Amino acid sequence: MKEKFARLVVKARLPLLILCIALAALSATNIGRTKINYDLSKYLGEDTMTKRSLAVMEKEFGLSANLRLMFIGCDAAVFSEQLAGLQQMPGVAQVIFDEKTGIKEKDGIEYRLVTLFLGEGDGIALVKALRARFDGVCEAVIANGAASTLEIQERVAQQIPLALAAAVLIALLVLLIASHTWLDPLLILTTLAVSILINMGTNFIFSSVSFVTNAVCAILQLALSMDYAIMLLNGYQEQRSEGLEVRDAVIQSIVRSLMPILSSALTTIAGLMSLAFMSFSIGIDIGIVLSKGVLISLLTVFLVMPGLII
Repeated sequence: MKEKFARLVVKARLPLLILCIALAALSATNIGRTKINYDLSKYLGEDTMTKRSLAVMEKEFGLSANLRLMFIGCDAAVFSEQLAGLQQMPGVAQVIFDEKTGIKEKDGIEYRLVTLFLGEGDGIALVKALRARFDGVCEAVIANGAASTLEIQERVAQQIPLALAAAVLIALLVLLIASHTWLDPLLILTTLAVSILINMGTNFIFSSVSFVTNAVCAILQLALSMDYAIMLLNGYQEQRSEGLEVRDAVIQSIVRSLMPILSSALTTIAGLMSLAFMSFSIGIDIGIVLSKGVLISLLTVFLVMPGLII
């Protein structure tokens, strides 16, 4: 059965290779369709104190989302004009400024604190509009709620490519040291790149994915599934050293590594799915996305790598 599967893979290697690369290209265009959730409170259980407190606040006051604005050294006339303008901005339900407690002075600079309660609308878009409104007019710092979410978005967007590039570079160095030829790392990383693109590009099937999961899934998928490609490639090289031709060596490497790789992948998936039992339900989010990634890596190693080797 294993040899029949291996021969089928080798025989159909070109169609399989084209299909997987096409899927990776299509998936790459769909990465932006994934909805990223930056609100970790949504993963809290209903019986947690934080969740219950948020529910009480919303029930009693009706307005739970707020922003805090600190105006620094702003002229009184300019501040009054900005304060009046805030009242008219879409998405702002209420503006609170206490002249007695909202003004502090230090080192000759006045600091004015304003609280905005938000109504219906996009809080992120409102923060961006506020930044544009104050730019070049007066110095203002925005904090809390949507402002914190926007800052996380911006930082994650900047740091994910850097972290992934560092992970790939480290993996490349390790593979170059441990590999038999300089082409080995290229084969391994190409195979895993296809699987990572397919995994990230299919995350849109979920209602949302946490920003934590989105930030780490590519790097962890690379780390968790690199062994599969290494095992298959080492098996091929062993068969070649015994005198087998390329096609036969690939077939025998698939036959001999199929069960070890499959067992390793299933063990990894079982460990990841155990995260689903966390009361903090972000574990389900991470477990499902990474389990899908490991499964896709398993398939690409057996469907893509033989074609690349041959």
